[in-house]
Amino acid sequence: MLEQTLLDTISRCTTDRFSTADIKKLFEVARANLPRTTVIKIDAKKAGIARPLLIGPKNSFLLMIDTKCGDIRVGKGDAKVAMFAIDLSTAQQKIVTVSKRSLCTPMKWETLNHEIAILGRLKGIPEILQLELSLITDDECYMITNYCNGGQLLTQIGLGNLDARECLLIALDIAKGIKELHSRSLIHRDLKPHNIFLHEETGRPIQAVIGDLGTVCDQTDMEALKQLFGNPLWISPEKAKVLASTMTPEEQIPFWQQATTVKDDIWTLGTLFFILFRGGVLSWQLSQSAAEPATETVRRCAKLVQENVSENIRQSHLPPQLIPLIDGMLRVDPIQRLNADEVYDQLRVISEDFDGFKPSNTTY
Repeated sequence: MLEQTLLDTISRCTTDRFSTADIKKLFEVARANLPRTTVIKIDAKKAGIARPLLIGPKNSFLLMIDTKCGDIRVGKGDAKVAMFAIDLSTAQQKIVTVSKRSLCTPMKWETLNHEIAILGRLKGIPEILQLELSLITDDECYMITNYCNGGQLLTQIGLGNLDARECLLIALDIAKGIKELHSRSLIHRDLKPHNIFLHEETGRPIQAVIGDLGTVCDQTDMEALKQLFGNPLWISPEKAKVLASTMTPEEQIPFWQQATTVKDDIWTLGTLFFILFRGGVLSWQLSQSAAEPATETVRRCAKLVQENVSENIRQSHLPPQLIPLIDGMLRVDPIQRLNADEVYDQLRVISEDFDGFKPSNTTY
């Protein structure tokens, strides 16, 4: 029964032909090489199997890579590619992200190690991407995580496929995930629809999962808080004010450290909710011109945020139930901003009294 289920799952991931004999060989190799504590990779050619295996003390995964027929690439970054993996014990689809050290900067390679450590701290939280297995060699990094079949939230917003109830469920999941992070003194620092993934199963409500956790840092890690990064269209006004200043990067660092708090996450979460429920962007998130230097984008965004945030919310045609919540998240003064517990609690109240509202059909 499991063999047939595996064959069915594999057929959804590749055009290559697998036989029952192929599956049996995979199991034989996995059992023969089962490690006690570490994680190992089995080369396909050397072991005489169809694809490479990643084997841990408890799980063995078939990596859907190294094929002549062209794999389905789930996603691709500058130094990494995401493809399918299959858990041999359950036949469930997973994602394997493979990063090449030769394509990574030293900082990027260090970030991968950091992300694996952070994911280890967040096991068992369904609203956070779950790490199943990882392996770092001299040349490559493998991370196997749960597969979200709905893709990025960004894509679904752009397609206009989400109804009001789904938007509310997604918002609740994201808010709960951020609440869990903040309760552990962790800050995400890069929340946006690109980093939220959706999953749907028959008979179960839509689920949102927070990913891309390489930017997560502890509030007490002063070295990590020195990192000057962030998309000017998403960073909080207190950060935009630092970057828009005439100070040198070295002079900006202490002010940037001070601005990187859990309230920074709440700002970006508020802008994300605005887009989710309205289907459009805030005025300061208008696309950056290719000719506009990043520093000018920051200055423009900082100015528009200060002047227009309340006006944007009042004129946004947001569902009235959500206006007090999003207004509380998008306060320019971080001290006046809601915290993660308050955001989640308010969303729960809204969902319990939910009798329907329709987000704007405007897409971007």
